[in-house]
Amino acid sequence: NFGILPVGGKTMVEGDKISKERLSAALDPAIADISARLTHPHHRQMFAYWRGKFAGSVPPSRQDIDPVEIPPAILPWLVLYTVHWVADRPRIQFRLVGTSVVQRYHRDSTGKYFEDVYDSAMLSKQMAAFSEVALKCQPAYAQLRLPVPERDFIPYERLLLPLMGEDGRVEGIIAVMSFAPH
Repeated sequence: NFGILPVGGKTMVEGDKISKERLSAALDPAIADISARLTHPHHRQMFAYWRGKFAGSVPPSRQDIDPVEIPPAILPWLVLYTVHWVADRPRIQFRLVGTSVVQRYHRDSTGKYFEDVYDSAMLSKQMAAFSEVALKCQPAYAQLRLPVPERDFIPYERLLLPLMGEDGRVEGIIAVMSFAPH
């Protein structure tokens, strides 16, 4: 069973099954659609945690997210991004990259900007996905393929969750990654 438990006035996700009908009933259609598509337990748990931090219809800020409240099994698969606004366009910086993500990508991109990490083709794809999340302040879920030298690719899933800034724009994005077994 799935539950959101209060912890010191905040919430914590417990369990790995979710009642999609119960959660979706309180969400707007775009968010409910993403909720219904999530299959990986880490995505469902982090989505419920993020949704539980809303203030009415406003997504949480980075300050509302407490790593102590996130199930420890999820933390190595998280990536936290900072959104810098330049001429009303987002510029994305890796703020923190979970250890399992670092191992899977064979690099630690912490502190780097997208344009410092990705080639032009990948940069275009990544900026399109992250810009949509930042500009619309809506989560996004995708099933993708990670190119790797020793094989054609590794399938993975990515959930992107926006974090609202005090100025009313997205200030950060949390990504939860899940990879197919080697």
